[in-house]
Amino acid sequence: MNNLQEFYRKIEYLRSNGVKMKEIADWIDMAPSILSSLYTTVLPNYFEGIKSYPPEEFLKIVHVFIFLIY
Repeated sequence: MNNLQEFYRKIEYLRSNGVKMKEIADWIDMAPSILSSLYTTVLPNYFEGIKSYPPEEFLKIVHVFIFLIY
């Protein structure tokens, strides 16, 4: 989970310093829409969800969710 939080914080830092999501996505070779979804929906819900569920169990839920949107 720490890697996910670090990833989220780095995006948050870049965004707060005026870097556009498309630029960040280009740097990490990811589709901007996927990065945006991770940043705005998936990761915040994951961080909130692990407060209620064990991280391993909630991670399975997140995998199913990601599978459904692809």
